[in-house]
Amino acid sequence: MAGPLVVSDAWRWRGVHWHAYLLPRSDTARWRYRHVRLETAPDAVLADPVAVADWIERHTRARIQRRRTWAPAEQRWVSCGDAEELARARRMHLAIASRGDSLYVDVPTASGVICLFVEAISDEHCTHPYPDPGPGEAA
Repeated sequence: MAGPLVVSDAWRWRGVHWHAYLLPRSDTARWRYRHVRLETAPDAVLADPVAVADWIERHTRARIQRRRTWAPAEQRWVSCGDAEELARARRMHLAIASRGDSLYVDVPTASGVICLFVEAISDEHCTHPYPDPGPGEAA
């Protein structure tokens, strides 16, 4: 059984933000390695775990092909892409990002699979920094 999904502030003391990339699976051989992705301008630069979870959820909701699939571990059919599954995935993505970790998500679509790469990167190693928030704006 999986442990509880704990949201922490570890990402703050690790000094990370995230670079997000959306790629069709057919194109991932070229982008297989993290260093190749990080040398390329990201599709989005995300400042905190909520932004990470929001970005993944937005792209998943917009593209996922809703379907039922057999879950061998549970010995039952489960729905992919329904509201319950998307909410569970969002909580998981938020917890993972809050640790300052990278996330890699495959999304089945009607035309194939897209890959969402959300790379955690330290501010000191970043070559594509995110804009600093202005006065009164949240990071």
